[in-house]
Amino acid sequence: MKNRRFFLHGRAFLVLSAALFFFMAGCGDTKLGNWYIEDTEEEIIDESAIEVVGEGVLNDASGVAVYGSFIYVTDPNRDSLFKLDQGYVGTADEKVWEVGTLGEGELEFSNPADVVVDIDGDIYVADTGNSRIQKISRDGVFLKEWGSDILEAPVGLFITVNGYLYVTDKNLGKVFKYTSEGIKEPEEFGMDPNTAANGSLSTPTDIAVGINGDIYIVNSGNDRIEVFGPDGTYKFNFNEDALGETAFLSPYSIAVDTNGILYVSDTDHEEVMRFDSDGNLKSSIDGAGDTGFFNTPMGIDTSGSWLFVAESGAKRVRKVPFSEFSL
Repeated sequence: MKNRRFFLHGRAFLVLSAALFFFMAGCGDTKLGNWYIEDTEEEIIDESAIEVVGEGVLNDASGVAVYGSFIYVTDPNRDSLFKLDQGYVGTADEKVWEVGTLGEGELEFSNPADVVVDIDGDIYVADTGNSRIQKISRDGVFLKEWGSDILEAPVGLFITVNGYLYVTDKNLGKVFKYTSEGIKEPEEFGMDPNTAANGSLSTPTDIAVGINGDIYIVNSGNDRIEVFGPDGTYKFNFNEDALGETAFLSPYSIAVDTNGILYVSDTDHEEVMRFDSDGNLKSSIDGAGDTGFFNTPMGIDTSGSWLFVAESGAKRVRKVPFSEFSL
């Protein structure tokens, strides 16, 4: 849903109020608020520009990561990780491989929440129920695991081009930093865990690093995004739309494109929102309640000029061109 808001101040409001009263009487979707009128209209989505991956293959879709033509998806329902090929959607070759079953051993998972891929093609899975990270080769071969000595419920991952892995732990209310070989770095994020204070993290579900090095953490329990500088210094948070109203109901995942634009999925709003790097809401694509578009959007990732959205409710991944987010 695209909202068009017209702000009226002082005498302009008084002069136009009478005319607007009669106009509004015949327009059911137009509302008069405090010093503004909100006129809403459905944004036209070009369905032909949208691609679907994994439909009929996945039983659930939580985390998503893109590497070349391949899409990696965690499926908590099957306790597994899928590797899909975008070039063979709808054919028997769409699924390259699937690894995982419920358990605690190598290549066994318990409610895997997220997945990322490093510059060399190695894969990292947040094995949430087993309180660990598993590292897997591009061929689906187990490489190593770590984190069970510290982590309780890892859910969100981000890997930098330098090979540093950030992990959000929703139970501990913290973010930890590891090398690609599982060595813990001293940096941690989450002051006064599980409180509402600025910089505190309550059920952090995802993390992304911007092109300027700023760190964006989805503070799901407090319905906002926390922003830290590259050195870990707290900067600000955001959760408002253009009118100062709360933008989030249940933010879950965050991704950054090559221009520094932020994308945030909201599972309860069934929406993906687009922000600039300062946290200003620019546009959004609403969910099932308005356009029938997203169905419980969870993990998101960007690649090229595309946004990839793991839809848990639809058991698939939606591939959406950036052009669908009108500015």
